[in-house]
Parts: sequence; C-alpha cells; structure tokens
Amino acid sequence: MYERAREIFVTHGGSGFHMGRDLVLEEYKSYNVPEEMEKEWAEEDIKTELIKVCGDLDSGTKVAILRCILDYINNFNLYKFVDSIIEVCPKIEPEMDSFDRMVLCELLVEDIPKIFLEQEHIKNYILSICQKVKEHPELPKDVEYSECFADIFSTENILKRINEVIQKIDKLD
Repeated sequence: MYERAREIFVTHGGSGFHMGRDLVLEEYKSYNVPEEMEKEWAEEDIKTELIKVCGDLDSGTKVAILRCILDYINNFNLYKFVDSIIEVCPKIEPEMDSFDRMVLCELLVEDIPKIFLEQEHIKNYILSICQKVKEHPELPKDVEYSECFADIFSTENILKRINEVIQKIDKLD
C-alpha cells in the first residue's frame, strides 16, 4: 500500500525539503503515511546506511551518508542511534584525509545533540580527530581539485575550521 511512499521517503532521507525540491512532496503527502511508519522506515534506513558506510566507498561519500543518518536521528528523534554513529566513526575515519576528518568533526559537533556531545567519550573522540588534523593538516599530494577550490582545501582553512570545532567543544564545559 505504501510502496511508492516508502521509495520517496527513503530516496529523500525523509526530508520534506528534499521531496519538495524534487517535486514529489505533494505526491508523498497524498499517501498520508502515519508518523510511526515514517519512524520505522527511518530506523530501517539508518541500519542499512550504517552497514553501507563501512563498505568500500570514498571517504567523502561516507561523510555524506553520516550526514543523512544524523538528519534522520534529529528529524525523527531517534537518539538511540547516536552511539552507533560514534561506534562506526573509528572504523572509517583512519582512511580519511585531513579535509574529510575536519568535515566529520564539524558534522558531529553541529548535528549531535548537546546532551550527547557533553559525554566525555564523545567529546574526547572528536577532540582526538581534531588533534590528528592539527598534526597533519595538509591534503595528500595526490588529491586533485579544481583551482577554484584551492582556498577551501588549503591548510589554513582546514586549521581554522578545526580550531572552531575545538572552541565549540570547549564551550560545552
């Protein structure tokens, strides 16, 4: 009965904004999906994405998947999955370059609710990634990017942004 609705929901990460942007929001709303069913779909998709993020994908894609999972967590109050995010990060973070590590830290600090960020093990984990970035902020020499993005990928920008993450964590105390 809700097959098409579920397809729309999962494809758009449960986001009404993204559904609207792709012009399928009205169709989705027409299915009158109960909130509990949406929450079920979100939980199932989080579990699927947590498995996918540990697969053979580039680190930028993995960060994007984590962003989607955190959106589900926040949009559907599925905070029981915050620890799952923290458990999966050490499995994928070692293969990341300094830029992706910085983006991961920003994502965790901005999207994990404060009550979880105040937990020592989560704070310490994020700070440990920040320290790795500070020790080796440069991108690997084989990373290719357009010259128009040179400022974004610069060592100065990476260090500036990682210091902002550290400041946000320091303000939690």
